[in-house]
Amino acid sequence: MTQQPHDQFAKQFLTELFEPLKGEIRVNYEVHAERRYVDIYFSPPATITSNPHFQALGLLGKMVEKACLLEPFRSPPNQSDVNNCILKLLTVHNELQTNRARHNENPLPQEQRHRLWIIATSASDPLLDNYRTQPNLFWGKGIYFLPEPLKTAIVAIDRLPITPQTLYLRMLGKGTTQQQAIKEFLTLFPQTNPIGQYVLELLTKYRIYLETKDKLTEDEGEILMNLEATYFKWKEETKLEGLQQGLQRGLQQGRLEMQRTIVEQALKLRFGVVDDILSPLVEPLLQLSTEESLRLLMQASREELLAKFSH
Repeated sequence: MTQQPHDQFAKQFLTELFEPLKGEIRVNYEVHAERRYVDIYFSPPATITSNPHFQALGLLGKMVEKACLLEPFRSPPNQSDVNNCILKLLTVHNELQTNRARHNENPLPQEQRHRLWIIATSASDPLLDNYRTQPNLFWGKGIYFLPEPLKTAIVAIDRLPITPQTLYLRMLGKGTTQQQAIKEFLTLFPQTNPIGQYVLELLTKYRIYLETKDKLTEDEGEILMNLEATYFKWKEETKLEGLQQGLQRGLQQGRLEMQRTIVEQALKLRFGVVDDILSPLVEPLLQLSTEESLRLLMQASREELLAKFSH
């Protein structure tokens, strides 16, 4: 059976979202035995529960409270995909046990071993039944645990309840699930501190990247469509009041450097390099609203930008 491609957007989104947690993140973590790669390997610091970013992540934060592997799928995984993910988990467990034995340490207790989270936009009933999965009242609807010795759970994003706790997982969904989650995030943006500004900038950077990419995959095209459709619908409904207020607070809180990074990255993505001629444009672009500066960067030519800001 053909393995489904993993979700590149989810991989990048999760990696950047976990950055402020200050844990150990390994992307495309190689496990031996036929050179297999885990999408995201995460080991949290001992202080993770006191991190306000962790608290704001809701259910996703709870998932990474302990050492884990994350394998996101944009298309519904099949049995071969699940088996392949479990094999990688068992390989990681075996490597950890081998290293402990080499240092004359006791075997790692079962409760301390990494858990595998298979994050799927959807999962079929036959697949869940084949693995004898069971829901868990503590975790709630949409998360299905395989028998405990396998240390594996399947997250079916389209089955998650629509609550603030599941928001960042639902932003990794498909179609209306993703659109609704992004719209919900934008609507709640002023109240989503401490990470609302951070996530908004993350989505903005990814949107710029997709808009300037020469050729999009089918999945990338769908993500861009969801980002664009949701953003413009929200813009029409809110007249950008929430975003403008949020950006102003961000600037007042010392987030000017992050805005500068977005502008510089947009210049680089659009024109290839920020040379001595383009670099003086950064400061005047920062004086504009983020919406206006990104619109100029996406639509204006190099000559038009130079003409607009030349004195």
